[in-house]
Amino acid sequence: MSNAHRAFIGDMMIIRATTDIPKNTELTIWYLLPDPANQPMDFRHWGFECCCAMCADARATEPRVLWTRTRQREQIAMALEDKCHERAEILIERLAETYLRPLEQALRLGLWEPLTLIAGVYDGLKQQDEAREAVSRALAAVGFVIQGGVEGPLVVKKWGLVMDNLVVAWMILGKSLLKVAPERAIQAERYARMAYLISVGEEASFDATYGMSLKVATAHASFDGQVEGQVEGWVV
Repeated sequence: MSNAHRAFIGDMMIIRATTDIPKNTELTIWYLLPDPANQPMDFRHWGFECCCAMCADARATEPRVLWTRTRQREQIAMALEDKCHERAEILIERLAETYLRPLEQALRLGLWEPLTLIAGVYDGLKQQDEAREAVSRALAAVGFVIQGGVEGPLVVKKWGLVMDNLVVAWMILGKSLLKVAPERAIQAERYARMAYLISVGEEASFDATYGMSLKVATAHASFDGQVEGQVEGWVV
């Protein structure tokens, strides 16, 4: 499993941690980004077989179940393209049912793309409660352990995998909190910036890439930063 991520700016490689790393821990970086389509990963040409929890789970899963997941992801994409949101929701629930092991034992990579896609759809429709639910499930599927949100400080107790569209997922979560908990929206944007920093290597271009900052949009909201510092976890 990867505990760091590398980015290149010119001829310079920048390595940033993607989780809390104890002193004297070996840095590990993906050979390939995890993808449900290539699970278990085939590294025989590198001279070893991957034995991470995700690949071990894929090898222990019946081939027909893996095929079913692939087919369901295709059907979800088609349903969303046809704007059949209710059907997409049903298919996502069926896909989730194919994962029998708890999240603590095996991540659910196949849910990441469908859930982030439908979260984006709900965000575009201004259905922010549904967007927040979908994107929260997506983050949990790839290993994020998050507490709070609407009811309390948004705390990342454990950072998950650095996936494609991770920054977008955090921005969707931030937008979904904008009206109900604007100070939490600012926290979500900071996590988006952190994900961007890990993925790209710098954050100076964040605003130019993702448009107006949520901080600007919520400048009118009162925010007591002292509350954040009293909570243990990744509060930024």
